[in-house]
Amino acid sequence: MKKLIDLFSYFLSKNDKKDLLFNVFRNYIPDIYMVDNEPDIPLNLKSIFDFEFKSNINYSLEVSNIRNMCNSGNIKETFERLQDLLEVNPFVPEFHSLMSKIYFLRKQLYKAEMYALSALFLKKSEKNFLELIKIYKSKRDKKNLIQVVSKALELFPEIEKIKKFTKFCK
Repeated sequence: MKKLIDLFSYFLSKNDKKDLLFNVFRNYIPDIYMVDNEPDIPLNLKSIFDFEFKSNINYSLEVSNIRNMCNSGNIKETFERLQDLLEVNPFVPEFHSLMSKIYFLRKQLYKAEMYALSALFLKKSEKNFLELIKIYKSKRDKKNLIQVVSKALELFPEIEKIKKFTKFCK
C-alpha cells in the first residue's frame, strides 16, 4: 500500500497536470478513505487491494502519540511506527504530513515533498499547505512555491502564516 502512495506521490511531483492525476487517483480509492474526517475502519473491512485491516485503530490517538514521539526527538522510532501505520491504512493525511516532517528533518527534501503532496491530496488543510510551502522554500523552487502559495491563499485567504510567504514569491 505504501508503494502505491509513493508511486502516486512521485508522479504527482513530476507532472504538471496535477488535477488530472488527482482525478485518476480518486477513481481508484474507495470513498470511505476520501472523507475529510479520519476514517473509522471496521475490524473486518477488506480493502480493494485485497488485504484485511488487522485491527481497529484509533487514528486520533495514534497521531497524538506519534507527534509526542517525534517532539521528544525519537525520530527513528517515530519513522518506524509511521511506516507500520501506513501499511495498515495509507489514507490518513496526518501520517503523510508527519512522514514529510521526518524527511524534512533528515534533509531529504524530495521524499518530504512526496509525502507533503500526498498529505495535501488527502486533506486540503492550512497545515498541509504550510508543510509543502516550507519544503519548496527550502528547495528554492520558486515556480512550485508560487503555485502552492496561490492555491493556499485561494482556499485560506485569511491565514497570516500563509500570507507571509508571498514575499518569497516575487
